[in-house]
Amino acid sequence: DELVSRYQALLKIHPGETPYKTLTRVRDQILEKVDAKGNPLPKMPGEVAGRAASDIALQMLDSYDGDIRKMPSVRDWKEDFFSKLKDDGTFEGVAQGGVDVHHAVEKYIQKYLGIAEELEDLCPGIPLPKNRAVLDEINSGFQEANQLRAIHKGMENGGISGILQSRIKTVGNTLSPQQIVNELRSIYTDANRPELNNIWPVTRDWLRQLQKSGKLDATLSIID
Repeated sequence: DELVSRYQALLKIHPGETPYKTLTRVRDQILEKVDAKGNPLPKMPGEVAGRAASDIALQMLDSYDGDIRKMPSVRDWKEDFFSKLKDDGTFEGVAQGGVDVHHAVEKYIQKYLGIAEELEDLCPGIPLPKNRAVLDEINSGFQEANQLRAIHKGMENGGISGILQSRIKTVGNTLSPQQIVNELRSIYTDANRPELNNIWPVTRDWLRQLQKSGKLDATLSIID
């Protein structure tokens, strides 16, 4: 579509720019950012935002070079692409085109690891189709090689959140912080779920960054 086409063209013009920065540049070219009264507007139509954000986020994961600073956080995605203006002039998060933003380390897991609440949306974010029905809908018309694979919710359909909750319980957790980190790595490196494998490197590096800044237990072993 127009957004992805412009994104790909601009990527060639700005080779040193992060994909996320390029995507925001395209957004600014295509859409008006304020209405006639100067009030902020939702950043892009839901269907366009959902497909493009998810597609480009996965491209970024595939090409991740070890610099966690280049990866947009959940907060970045929410503020730039997944928000709407409320009557009081503030923004609230909203799913776009059936796509919402997955925390690489889910919020409940962050709490188990002792990560402060104010950091929860600074975690790497991955826009994903909410469920299998949305996945099928936004894949319609795309060749197989360009179709998305991962979904966010739905345990019976292999959603990421469902897989995590089946291994790291939201209620009645008995795992230690080290066991939780090990489970995260096991889930995200599962050879039977290749669509999840590119999530572990950014998850690992974000957790290591927290350790270096004294915001996560430094004794936890976070291996490659």
